[in-house]
Amino acid sequence: MRFIHQQTAEIRSFVDAAGLHVMRCSSDGSSPTITEPPSAIDVILAQSNTLWGLALPYFIRVSKSAAAGPLRLPEAVKKTEAATADDSFLIVAYQDGGVISISGRKLPFQEHAKPAGWWRP
Repeated sequence: MRFIHQQTAEIRSFVDAAGLHVMRCSSDGSSPTITEPPSAIDVILAQSNTLWGLALPYFIRVSKSAAAGPLRLPEAVKKTEAATADDSFLIVAYQDGGVISISGRKLPFQEHAKPAGWWRP
């Protein structure tokens, strides 16, 4: 499931309440994941407003576990959408502003977001 967000407050609240880990992952899978504070979600939103059609070289993976090897963005999207966990999702900067959340099932912070099934990694 893919949704576009122009704000990150609900996402951050969900992450904080569930005690989830936030990891920065290189889009090409060439680097190990780096643990980030939840504020990295706000940073990626701010950066999305300056991309002018370009893509960030990284995305954010959020989950209960901090242990995960590097994956290229397309594989991470496929794996995440195939999962049914309610504690794992991706955040990707949208090139024209906003962030795309990707999950295997609809999460509470996605309830009021616009669907983004058109987005491709």
